[in-house]
Amino acid sequence: MSVHPIMAQALSPFATPVSTTINRLREALREADDRWAQLLRLPFEIEIGDAAGNASEDDVVRAVSECIEKHMPEIEARVVALTMERAA
Repeated sequence: MSVHPIMAQALSPFATPVSTTINRLREALREADDRWAQLLRLPFEIEIGDAAGNASEDDVVRAVSECIEKHMPEIEARVVALTMERAA
């Protein structure tokens, strides 16, 4: 649905500038990326034999996902407990 050009021009002073919206979205993505990296402890350093380096992010995601599946009841119980503590 498009807005009539005259109506768009009349309402333009009240519109959020596109650049402001884009900057907000970029900041939200940066924060999400930072939280994701923090959750996965990225970069995830590993040692194989005498060599050390960073693990593939895909391997870390897969390993964490498998652990989450295995321990989901414990995770859910802890989230509920933390939520209840905050509500009290």
